[in-house]
Formats: sequence, structure tokens, C-alpha cells
Amino acid sequence: MNLLASPTRRSGILKLISYNEAMDRIVKALFNYNVPVEPVPVVEVRGRICAEEVRSTRYLPDQALAAMDGYAVDSSVTRSATISKPVSLVVCDSSYPNGRYSPPLKIGSAIYVATGVPLPRGADAVVRSEEVKLDGSTVKILRPIAKWKNVFGQGEDYKKGDLLIKERRILSSADVAILISLGKRNVRVFRVPKVGILSIGDELVAFGSSERNRHTANNYSNLITGFLTELGAIVEQIGICPNDPKVISKTISDSLTTFDMIITTGGSSVGEKDLTVESTTSIPNASLVFHGINIVPIRPAGFLMVKKKPVVVLPANAVSVATSFFFVGLPILNLISGLSFNDRYSEIAARSLTDFENAKPKPALFLATVGKSKEGKYKFRALEWSSNISSDLAKSNGFVRLEKNQKVSSDEEMKVLLFGPSELMRINNAT
Repeated sequence: MNLLASPTRRSGILKLISYNEAMDRIVKALFNYNVPVEPVPVVEVRGRICAEEVRSTRYLPDQALAAMDGYAVDSSVTRSATISKPVSLVVCDSSYPNGRYSPPLKIGSAIYVATGVPLPRGADAVVRSEEVKLDGSTVKILRPIAKWKNVFGQGEDYKKGDLLIKERRILSSADVAILISLGKRNVRVFRVPKVGILSIGDELVAFGSSERNRHTANNYSNLITGFLTELGAIVEQIGICPNDPKVISKTISDSLTTFDMIITTGGSSVGEKDLTVESTTSIPNASLVFHGINIVPIRPAGFLMVKKKPVVVLPANAVSVATSFFFVGLPILNLISGLSFNDRYSEIAARSLTDFENAKPKPALFLATVGKSKEGKYKFRALEWSSNISSDLAKSNGFVRLEKNQKVSSDEEMKVLLFGPSELMRINNAT
């Protein structure tokens, strides 16, 4: 069918729904999505999403250890110690890491211990080296010491059976250290999704093309690539498609054999050559989840399932494509990565520097430039609304959402959704 020639080709698309409805449909569409799991060496899992629940199989430490360099003692013999009348103990042995274990503590004696060595049997405290006086082979205790002072107790870090890492946790460097302490060699993690970005538009050429003077450089694919890369996805730019329904549908259909998710930019609205959604629905086993969200400027965004894989349709304007990605693309990416749809959002509370309002009869997103006050509090300035000013996008760190006809007063606190976690570094470096 010739989509351009069909007078009814707009039927069933760009039906605006609320953002909450869009999220409900996303969750429902991906409810049975099976995220592949793979074992990965423990030293390589930082930043990956854990696909198993990790419980301790041991106590750490497995016995009481000295937490300081000093003298292992029986705390009860120090009760009468004072500076004027110290308690004197004979230093009968010493214990160092990788050395032999000390014999049991004898009455009236102390054993020198280095940090991390097992506490000798009979001792229940360690007096720090700087808190004693040494007189030959005798150590003088100048004040009483509490039982278990300066000691790592058995299981103080974790006990056998403790839940240490929850399933679907994004693993940190500290998590890796815990996993190594458990002796785990491999960890089951969710496979990182591979995302393809397809740019659609007759006017586009690749960056660096000799035709740049007559056409528009394919820029927004690089913008989305940056967002995805920061989130840990494997990203590849598929290339540029003309506004041709057959080429669009074939390219998307063929690409789904390679990618777990496809994001398109361009051709998402209702113009004569905005054919992305209809071209995609023509692919066998494709279903339209939604096309149109009742928020400016992400209004033309859409989502389809094709061959049981997500295809996200984003508009091709600077502000629209960025905000649409975070409102539509990120929740979908989260779900196919093993997370909840509302994970991995970087959000801060900041106070507005000015009065501003959303005069539109529907919710709207405003770009926000964020800074810090002298007191270290976050502040932001909302930029004038536009869907396609790249310089404004470069000036901003995120955006705020206003309901229809909502007014914001100067110094009012709002939530600012950042363009990724690295924006905090930009904000802090700029102050």
C-alpha cells in the first residue's frame, strides 16, 4: 500500500495518552520479556546488573581479629589501671600477618599483635601501642580497656546466610570486593542489551559527508549514543534511512536480528513524510503499544513491539529527542536490562532562580541549567521553551516537568531530572 497516497493513513496513530498510561503500557508490553543471563568473572562485573541473590557462605572474619596494632590482653586485668598506678604485663609473644599463630594468653601477660591477625585465645581486647608504656619486656597499661575494644568480632563484617547483594542490583566496586571475599569466581549477571540507532530523513547525511553543505548532519544519533553509552548499553548506529516506507520497514526488520532494541529518530509526527510508525507497524508480528504522549515536547514519541523486541520512535528535534529518550527510551532500556522501569534516573532537588510558568493547556518539560549557591544548595534556571535549540540543550543539565498552567515561584524547590549521572560532575565543577 502506498502510505503517502492513502487518505486514511493517519488512522490509529498519534493518539495522545498520559505519561502514566504510557508507562503502564510499557510495563505490560515487556512483562514477559526474558532478559538473558550470563556468568561473568567477578573482576569484570562492576557496573553490571546482578542476576542472582548473593548470600554469605561463611563468617567474615571467621574468628576474632586484632583491629589495631597493639597488645592483646584480658580486659578484666586492666580494671584498676591508672596513669599513676599502671597494670604491668609481661610481653610473652608477638603475632604478625602470615606468621605463626600465638599460643593462648597466659595470666599476667600480653601478646603483641599486628592489625588483622587472629586474637590469641584468652584475650578479649587490644590496647593500642600508643596508649601504653614499654619497659623492656614489660608493657604498662595506663587505663582500663573495655571488653572487645579494638577487636573485629567473628562475623562482624557479615555472617553465614546474610543477604549481601540483592538480585537486580547494579554492582559497585565495593560489591566486587565482597564477592571476592566470598571466594566467588563468577557472578551471574543480566546480559547488556545491544541497541541500534536508526536515523530517518531524506535531509540527513553522515557527519563529515561532502554533501554537508546541502543537507543536515546526522547529529541526534550521536546524542542518543552518548546517553546510552553512559548507561552501559552496547550501542551501534545503523545509519540513515530515507523517508521511504519499504526501506524503513525492511531496515528495522533486518536489524532486529542483530539488536535487542532499536531507537529511531525522525519521522515520528504527522507530516506528509512522517512514516516511521506506520512503516514499522507494517512489519509482520509488529504491534503498536502507543504513539503520542500528552506532554510537550515529547508528544510524537512512540513505542512498538516487533518480533518480541522493542522499537522506540523518537522525534528528531534537539530538545524533543533528548527528553523523549529519558521519558520513553530509558524505562524500556531498564526493563530489557533486568531493572525496574523507573531505575537509573538521576534526579536532584533544586530551587528556581526565577518565576516561570507553563502557559500550555497540557504538561510540558522545561530545560534547566543547574548551579550551586554559596551555601552548597542546588539552584536552577528554566530556559525558554523550544523543541529544537541545540545551544539551549548544551547549556542545560536536565529538565523540570510542569503540569498544565502550572506556575513556579522564585526560590520554589522542584525536582530536576538530569541528563545522566555525569551532569552532577559538570554542575559541581562549574561552581
